Amino acid sequence: MKTTIKILVVCAIVTGINFNSLAQQERKGPPPIEERVNHVIIKISKKIELTDIQKETVKLSYTAFFETIDELMKSDERPEKSVIEEHEKVRDNKIKAVLSEEKYEDYLRMTCYLRPHPHPNHRGERPPSQN
Repeated sequence: MKTTIKILVVCAIVTGINFNSLAQQERKGPPPIEERVNHVIIKISKKIELTDIQKETVKLSYTAFFETIDELMKSDERPEKSVIEEHEKVRDNKIKAVLSEEKYEDYLRMTCYLRPHPHPNHRGERPPSQN
């Protein structure tokens, strides 16, 4: 009987430690820029075959974009949609310069899937499908 109680106590302690360590691993805010850029490269590369130069251009364009957006998000107010769209245009024009017209059209169709999805409880609109 004492052994069973000891085992239960040890299990409870171990479980508590595991939950505590998981809680500490939760992130606040967006993932690091490098992680986001790598995610974009992986997603794009699955649908579009990119050369090393094209990958580097996409990487640099998204890095600059995420840095700019992160700076804008540091203020207390969310930036206007038009401001974000302007930065998206700058990013996309850099990418357009290294892609063929066909690959660029494929890239544009993919961009709605690269955006962060709203929280399931959020009632925001999803991006329109670009078929």
